[in-house]
Amino acid sequence: MLAVQARPARPAADACATQVRICLLGQLRIVIDGRDVTSCIKYRKGIGLLALLAVERDVLHPRDRLADLFWPSLSLSAARTNLRQVLSNLARVLGRVGPTEDQPVLRVSSHSVGLFLEPGINLDVVHAQAVRLALHGRSSNMPADDLPLTAPALGTHEFLPGFDLPDCDAFAAWLDEQRRRFADGAIAVYEDLADRAAARGRYDIALEHAAHVEGIDPLLERNQVRLIQLLAVSGRSARALQQFELFADRLRRELDVDPEPATLRLRERIAKAVPMSDEATHAPPRLAKGRRSWRAVVVVYACCAVDDNDAFARAAQVEDLRMTLKTTFEQMQGTIIAAPGMGLYARFSDAAAALRAAQAVLANPRLASRVRIGIYSGSVMLENAAELPGSLYEVAELAARLSLIADDGEAVACADTVRRQSVEAEALGEWNFRGLTRPVTAFRLAQPAADRRRHARGDQR
Repeated sequence: MLAVQARPARPAADACATQVRICLLGQLRIVIDGRDVTSCIKYRKGIGLLALLAVERDVLHPRDRLADLFWPSLSLSAARTNLRQVLSNLARVLGRVGPTEDQPVLRVSSHSVGLFLEPGINLDVVHAQAVRLALHGRSSNMPADDLPLTAPALGTHEFLPGFDLPDCDAFAAWLDEQRRRFADGAIAVYEDLADRAAARGRYDIALEHAAHVEGIDPLLERNQVRLIQLLAVSGRSARALQQFELFADRLRRELDVDPEPATLRLRERIAKAVPMSDEATHAPPRLAKGRRSWRAVVVVYACCAVDDNDAFARAAQVEDLRMTLKTTFEQMQGTIIAAPGMGLYARFSDAAAALRAAQAVLANPRLASRVRIGIYSGSVMLENAAELPGSLYEVAELAARLSLIADDGEAVACADTVRRQSVEAEALGEWNFRGLTRPVTAFRLAQPAADRRRHARGDQR
């Protein structure tokens, strides 16, 4: 065990380091009193341990839990020995960091380990969280005209990019979750700031924030639409068309799909020099004026699951399944709004109708184990009813994301869809989706046929 021994008292000015910066968003960097000491961490698992302690700070973690997390294939005795070596190295790097020698930032005992924030300790992950919370608090309490248009820089850096520990599955899952969480948080802040700036006609600032989002997720289509609209409305139509072409080319190269129909229509509108209004730049609902109104919608997305290795046979199967889906959705009073790639979107007037349609699809022998369904309920802001199909992008995108949680022959819906409906559903927990400030609670719908085998799996995959 690593013993924390008492040392002779030193003069207060000499006792401890006074300024420490630990950066985890981007390549790891540790700076103590102006000196970069990152290279002093000898072990890769020391980096992983420091990252975990920094994110889950101000608590004491049992040493046995950490030993099992980072050395899952070793006996507990051997894992404890390795943890002791890693902690010894971290203690040498951070041992004199803290307000006093009795209160180091890294606190190690025979049973537990923890990283504690103290004056002079600067963690970039704490800064990122604080900016997001501060903006959210101001946006809910301040008049629209007083909302800030800028925030302290968050950057576009990934959480420990390129870092991994291949033999630590549980840590790898934790690391993936942190990367999603911090990326989603930064996207939410930049999108909010972009929309505030656009609503006040500050397109230069709005474009800067939208560019930050692009740096984090270049394939996020709603932000590409925002960029294209901002460029067009600020008089740079040629640049807007170039932005569309760059995005469309990237989609085809990386995902083998085309932009959504609404994005294609936007491109045609700009190409034909149809005037763009300020209201086309994704201003947030609280800033909307004039004839805009909210409408509740439910979108069902069914993704076809085919496994034929022959491309032509696979395409024929998908087309056959989509035609059957289209017929089923229309029979259930659904409106087909898009048919991209491997799936089909349909809009319904309420949750009950959408759930009936999903159950009808899963009860159809031709479709029963050949589709994965996602259902999302949301609200869109409209100028008039004719706008509805093109305004559904975000609701439709979230329906598609929910379908990724489902197995073949299953339907997954958000909490707002199943709430107050007489439908059996199994809670799957909360899921964080890129660009959303809050997680989505998902439910797996019960199979319509009593004799259909239920898939056994955990809440998270």
